[in-house]
Amino acid sequence: MAAVQLPAPSPLVARIVALASDPQVAAGELGQALNADPILSAQVIGIANSGLYSPRSPIASVEHAVRFLGVRAVRNVVLCVAVRRLVPTEEMPDFPFDAYWEGSLRRATASQVLGKALGVRGVDELFTIGLCQDVGVLVGCQQHPERVPLWRDLLARHTSQREEQEAKLGVSHAELGARMLEEWGLPQELVDPIRHHHAPSGAPPAVRRRAEVARASEQLSDLFDLKGGPALQQAQEALRELGLDPETLPALTDEIRVALAEAAASLNLEVGQQPSYQEIAASACQGMYELNHSYEELTQRLEQALREKEELLAELERLNAELEIRALRDGLTGLLNRRAFDEAFERELYRSARESEPISIVLLDIDHFKTFNDTYGHLIGDEVLRHVAGKISGVLRTSDTVARFGGEEFVLILPSTNEEGARRVAERVRVVIAVSPLECDAGSLSVTASLGGLTTRAPRTKPLAPAPLLERADAALYRAKEGGRNRVEWSS
Repeated sequence: MAAVQLPAPSPLVARIVALASDPQVAAGELGQALNADPILSAQVIGIANSGLYSPRSPIASVEHAVRFLGVRAVRNVVLCVAVRRLVPTEEMPDFPFDAYWEGSLRRATASQVLGKALGVRGVDELFTIGLCQDVGVLVGCQQHPERVPLWRDLLARHTSQREEQEAKLGVSHAELGARMLEEWGLPQELVDPIRHHHAPSGAPPAVRRRAEVARASEQLSDLFDLKGGPALQQAQEALRELGLDPETLPALTDEIRVALAEAAASLNLEVGQQPSYQEIAASACQGMYELNHSYEELTQRLEQALREKEELLAELERLNAELEIRALRDGLTGLLNRRAFDEAFERELYRSARESEPISIVLLDIDHFKTFNDTYGHLIGDEVLRHVAGKISGVLRTSDTVARFGGEEFVLILPSTNEEGARRVAERVRVVIAVSPLECDAGSLSVTASLGGLTTRAPRTKPLAPAPLLERADAALYRAKEGGRNRVEWSS
């Protein structure tokens, strides 16, 4: 962590903290030091005379108050006052001081209650650790006032969320607080648990148990913010990790409530009414209900999203298939286009060579097509093209291929078909066109076509090239047109 200028208490407060941390200090010596700070001495005397302690007779001197309260209790008062002096509320008006002190007292009393349940010696030290374990938050905000909104948000979150966010930011309030308290003179057995309360396994063995208690105190403190089912489950898990029965959680939380009220009075702090365990459990149930409801709602939304995704994928597949069809089909007749024909013809030539089978192709040209366009218009011309395409398709086998070759020309691929069979197919196509006039708005129009064909067989080792074959079929078509049209010619 980068070096920062840590806030320091006044020399007098530092001396009082050091004296109060010395187990051998005499009450008179500590009292004399306190007398030098009128505010501190008045607060210590006031707490000793409060209804919380109810002395038999009024306590008038600081020395008497120290003997009556005990050195550890006085140290907690001094630390609380010193930290409050550290950052006056007017310096950070946006910082949630009330929530901070309430949370600190919760952790302090939770640590004390857990220590008693575990039979740990020095529960007063556990209280001090809990009270100071988040003091680094104040230090961080004093060093970087622009982070106050961030810390305000973090304090409202669950402990695990705060730790995760701190890790992302590269800051550690535990380390900041520990370093400051070291400079203030707090003994290492108090500082080290504060430094490691987020990761107790890294604490020195002598104070690791205290760090574990400090860690668990945060989980129990979160309960009182009514943060729902997860907080309750994590508090139960924290007890289990300490070796305590999770079934004792109701009794422990009620004990923390009582101890918190007493601690607030002893330190002259105001805290709000804390929820009972029944209220905590009810909030957890409500939280789980809302979580389950949200989960069900999220599941429904996810299922809906998946359905919509499937529908979109189906629509995308349909559109892709349609695009593929459009890319390979002639938009007017619905037949294969020239690109699709080229691919199909090359594929059939390879198959013909591989299987040593004959293959025939036929070129067809509509007779006098220009006359239809010139006389009746292009719309009628389009109907003629569709009419001829339909007649051709009605004659061919499923294994045959027909495509629009361009303009008024069509091409047929007849795989595994010898010349005799191909001639019969071509003649059948010619006849069906000739005997089927087009019925349209222009009347009954007679349509004929000329056809030129070719049959070949490729050597098994080498497929034939498409272009020369098409040229030969085109030459046969030319002879059919020159020979009077409405006829079939074949290439030798």
